Amino acid sequence: MRTWGVALAMVFCGVMANAASADDPPVLNSLSAANVITDFWVITGSITDENVANCTIFFGDDLAGRSTSVSADGTFLYVALLPNGGIISAKALDSALQFSNELTTDAI
Repeated sequence: MRTWGVALAMVFCGVMANAASADDPPVLNSLSAANVITDFWVITGSITDENVANCTIFFGDDLAGRSTSVSADGTFLYVALLPNGGIISAKALDSALQFSNELTTDAI
């Protein structure tokens, strides 16, 4: 069972026009993990939404409880300490409280 770190202090999407309709949930297009220094991983990805600039990415599995914001171009980056590697899943949340699809990647 996946554990998600969705807390009350969520940051929702603001204003950024894009090709998506105002009623569509965000789409998580990519998610990857790269080991940059022993035990440190850079998690990157991209989303599509009509308001990407202030969307929030919520991580699950071995990064449960952690989140990061999304840049105006729809990309995000998070640096994590994962001494044993692991599984990383992610979802995006928009201002209409709609979750995106879930993507998963391995940090091995």
